[in-house]
Amino acid sequence: MTQAQESLANKYRNGGVVAPATGDAVEIVPGILWLRLPLPFRLNHVNVYLFEDDGGWTIFDTGIADAATRTVWSNVIGSVLRNAEISKVIVSHFHIDHVGLAGWFQDRFAPTFCMSQTEYLLSRVFQTDEWYEVLTAETKFFHSCGLNLADAEEISRRRLGMRSLRTSMPKAFQRLRAGEVIRIGSRDWRILTGGGHAVEQLMLYCENDRIFISADQILPEISPNISVGSIQPAANPLGDFLVSLTNIKADISGEVFVLPGHRKPFFGLHDRITELQQHHQARCEAVLSACHQAPCTGVDLVPAVFGRDVGIEVIGSAIGEAVAHANYLRNMGDLVVDRNADGVLHFRAP
Repeated sequence: MTQAQESLANKYRNGGVVAPATGDAVEIVPGILWLRLPLPFRLNHVNVYLFEDDGGWTIFDTGIADAATRTVWSNVIGSVLRNAEISKVIVSHFHIDHVGLAGWFQDRFAPTFCMSQTEYLLSRVFQTDEWYEVLTAETKFFHSCGLNLADAEEISRRRLGMRSLRTSMPKAFQRLRAGEVIRIGSRDWRILTGGGHAVEQLMLYCENDRIFISADQILPEISPNISVGSIQPAANPLGDFLVSLTNIKADISGEVFVLPGHRKPFFGLHDRITELQQHHQARCEAVLSACHQAPCTGVDLVPAVFGRDVGIEVIGSAIGEAVAHANYLRNMGDLVVDRNADGVLHFRAP
């Protein structure tokens, strides 16, 4: 690393950086601003990044479509960006805290809108499918995981209510593919993609300046949610995620400055990847142990995966994550699954 990079690394390693207040944009490296947007969830913020770009700005991720986030953006655009052109919006993946305001930006600034193809198409699906049909499918899925029908429907309604936090997707987009290089301002960025948390989550890596925009694929302190749902209940996202971690280790050698979608930027990418691998290995071992004692539903596995019961506000994601670990073990041949007459799945040792 250069002397400047070493100084920056020491600052972040030693906890010397305070996250900006929600709604404040600060320059984190020359030409890149770090903006924290509010979220009305337990994880109460999302990080987005603003790049100086040929007299204007490129935005990486948008936040959710609520009044608080629109107000923050309007203030930042007027005061920090001085109403300069927003020429490009890049969105990492389809989750509402990252893509929610895509349509708002499109209507207001008409920027070039960029995503990976899978994430763009998934976003379009979620804004066009029929609410009742999705409610039925989600309820069936959570019932298959061991919830009674009434609780399964209640959780599904809660989750579907969050769809109001996204605007309509732009009707056209520029597809970004893994391995391509795009120019933003004075930097070249190589595109990486990874599965698990999303299907084709987009990340950016500037090799010259050793900066990695990891979105939600690599987070400090917490693991991204790796879960399954009604669209692909037998999917193996944990397998995809672990492959992605291995690929990122191979693609990015040496020390880099990681700008994540949540929590604080950090150094120590390879160490963090190892921690994530070990974290999910431990969860798999807990799932195996539980299923060797007795056949388990997805609901049964939540305490095994998380080491505790979880609150109603996150139970849907928790069940999805528990099943994702069981599906991974099933794909490895370590578990089998049985379906009873009511459609409830039980994972057990073969």
